[in-house]
Order: sequence, then structure tokens, then C-alpha cells
Amino acid sequence: MKKITVRAVSVIIALLLVITSVSAAAFEAPISTYRYSSVSSMSVFLSISSNGYATCTAEMSLYENISAEMTITLYKSKNKTSWTPVQTWDVDRSILPSFEGGCRVSSGYYYMAELSANTYNRYGSFVEDVSLTSAIRQY
Repeated sequence: MKKITVRAVSVIIALLLVITSVSAAAFEAPISTYRYSSVSSMSVFLSISSNGYATCTAEMSLYENISAEMTITLYKSKNKTSWTPVQTWDVDRSILPSFEGGCRVSSGYYYMAELSANTYNRYGSFVEDVSLTSAIRQY
């Protein structure tokens, strides 16, 4: 009886560890706010459907009197070392605080989305460039 109880507890603990690690891997946190002086938060996510449609979602919150020109780029790679652009979207952050775009992708590759932006103060002077990449997805 004691062996069965120990084995059952071990299986439950192992399952909890697997569930916790899968949940953590699926969660992509937005950027830490201390990295940049003009951006209060930003995030970029990539999802690929089972039929090969990649959706890139990006958001950026700016501090007061700051504007930004955002670029979202979808990259592909065979080896996760050398990345080739697949699609690029340019977004004026003063018009759209968030963006969602997509395109069809080919199987057999790794994919990653990057949000990059140049920020400007209220006088139109350049402040800084910011960037963030999504988690890598395989299709």
C-alpha cells in the first residue's frame, strides 16, 4: 500500500511539473518598462494556425508627448541562427496603438516576429529605437 501511495504522489508531482512548464512556455511577457525611456510597455506575439497562417500581434504604450513609427517583421529560419524576412508591416503608432497582421507561411521552418520602432518627442526629435522579439514558433 505504501509503494502505491508513493508512486501515485510521484506521478501527480511529475504531472504538475509538466503542466506548469507548458503553461510558462506558452506565456509571453511584455517588455520590462525600465529598458526604455519613451515606452511604458510593448509586446509582440506570433501564432501559426494548423493550416499555415501566421498572425503577428503587437502593442506599444508610449509616455506622454512621445510618438513612434513601428515596424513589425516576420522572420523565418531553418536553423534558428540565420533569419530571413518574410513579411514587413509599417505602422504609424500615433494612428494605431496596436497592430495585427498575418500571412501564409511554409512548413519546415522556425518563425519569429520582431517589433521595432523609432520614438520621437513632441518636437519631432528622435529619442531612441526600441525592439522586441516574440517567442520562436515552428511550423
